Amino acid sequence: VKSKFAGFVAILIGFVSIGFAPAYALDERVIDVVELTWNGAPELRGNAKIMADVIDTEVNADWKKYTTMVGDNGARTVSFKTGQVLDKPISLTSKMACTGSASSSFMNSIRPEAYNRLGIADYSERYLLVVSPRAGCIWSGRALLGEVNEKFGTLVLHDSDSSFVISHELGHALGLGHSNFLSCQNKAKDGPWGNNCKAVEYGG
Repeated sequence: VKSKFAGFVAILIGFVSIGFAPAYALDERVIDVVELTWNGAPELRGNAKIMADVIDTEVNADWKKYTTMVGDNGARTVSFKTGQVLDKPISLTSKMACTGSASSSFMNSIRPEAYNRLGIADYSERYLLVVSPRAGCIWSGRALLGEVNEKFGTLVLHDSDSSFVISHELGHALGLGHSNFLSCQNKAKDGPWGNNCKAVEYGG
């Protein structure tokens, strides 16, 4: 047994020395996943179990790619993994609200309800991904703007199974806004905001 353990340690050290980094960073954060439905709701594009797999593969890999500087060993990188997945959809009395205070109120109220059903009393350091069928919203994802020192948030994925949308909304949950790249028609790298140069809200 000792020789096998020593061999395992040697292999692990070898992997690290040649650049095989661990799957998750030191700052590892959990995302729980629930589904929504309501009377007459269409089918989901990607159910909770599918989106849980997307988090553990595409989202985690993309987030590290987007946030790790070239040459950094990734030790300070935030990583994400799936926590609990609710096995039954949460049934609403009417379809999810898309805009205004009704949408914000929904996002604030779905969080305690979801964690009550998941049986998790302390969710102060957990993210919640709410997977919704098509509700007529013009957006694919939404999250309430968080703070950089907070380790929680609520994200809604609307009629989408996109890992990029989840990653984008995680950025908002961590307090990031949109990058607002400047695009100039004359190909200039910079210039005054006007007819030639305009901000591209989702440029980055």
